[in-house]
Amino acid sequence: MLFFGLLSCVTSIPEEELVLAQTAVEAAQEAKADFHSPALFQRAEDYLKAAQKAKSERDFDQARTLALRAKEFAEKAEEEAVIKQEKGENQ
Repeated sequence: MLFFGLLSCVTSIPEEELVLAQTAVEAAQEAKADFHSPALFQRAEDYLKAAQKAKSERDFDQARTLALRAKEFAEKAEEEAVIKQEKGENQ
């Protein structure tokens, strides 16, 4: 019984969060966020790299948190890039 209790405390590898973050960063790049929203896009990339590093160091809680932040910044960067392109800015 104790074994199962300990097993439930083990943090799982945040694969889904990392994939979603990577996908969001790629979508932002396709929307040209690196040009139209460089600061937000850079933060997204930085968080993604930090998340991948934390995963490799088996700090799964930190990797999950960083991946979520990467996704958040990538989505903001993509949204800002789309809005700027619609307004004809930075072309």
